[in-house]
Amino acid sequence: MTELNDIAYAIRLAINSKEYVSEPRHYLGMSQLGHKCARALWMYFRWAGVTKHNAKSQRIFDRGNLEEKRVIGYWKDIGISIIESQRELSGCGGHLKGHTDGLITNVPGIEEEEMVGEIKTMQQKYFVPLVKKGLKVAKPEYYAQAQVYMHYEEKKFCLHSTTNKNDEDLYIEIIEYDRKIAEPLAIKAMDVIFTDIPPKKISSDPTYYLCKWCDFYGPCQLNDPFLKTCRTCKNVGIATGGQWECYKHDQVLSLDEQKVACPKYEVLNV
Repeated sequence: MTELNDIAYAIRLAINSKEYVSEPRHYLGMSQLGHKCARALWMYFRWAGVTKHNAKSQRIFDRGNLEEKRVIGYWKDIGISIIESQRELSGCGGHLKGHTDGLITNVPGIEEEEMVGEIKTMQQKYFVPLVKKGLKVAKPEYYAQAQVYMHYEEKKFCLHSTTNKNDEDLYIEIIEYDRKIAEPLAIKAMDVIFTDIPPKKISSDPTYYLCKWCDFYGPCQLNDPFLKTCRTCKNVGIATGGQWECYKHDQVLSLDEQKVACPKYEVLNV
């Protein structure tokens, strides 16, 4: 029995040991704007480091994608109409993007309103405070995401559904658009995107809880060099239509070109 347990453990370890290097997005995600550290967002947008995730995180991502299809089915069962799913939103000259789980209408009780639909999954330990306190208090980053989506969709409401992964319970909340929250988040996006200078550190303490597990811990807290890409080069700047332009070569850069900096690379003065 011990030998069989050892084999089972080795299989589990092999599955979980796989590491995924995330393909860098060419834009800043609207879903990221609730993140407390603007400096981390800037480094993500500038491809200042490599972002990775483990096998468990990948399973969580996959689980969320599966749940979207299920919940949309539940919505349809009660008469909610899906105008468009995975609808792309854009701002900041194409450098800020978001993808709502659905633009919907015919929601019972508010049938005449078109609204944003958002779908999440959550463990029991996070789900319980969500039910008690609501999304704004229990999961402010998700609340911020809903506000940004409503802002760019110009909608008054968001139907937000969360599934408890432990017992399949559902928490439904209708979130109302709040301009006082949404507009500062839109400004935050502009501040991150349209600057060559990284925002201030959220903490100068390298052991701060938000810093310890950050993908950009090295370049931020340890002064490691930025990843060498066009986006960390001072000869490159933002252009319209979500594009980047090289001043040295007087050309718009493709995504592949941005990933591999040329011999004229000069790191940003930070």
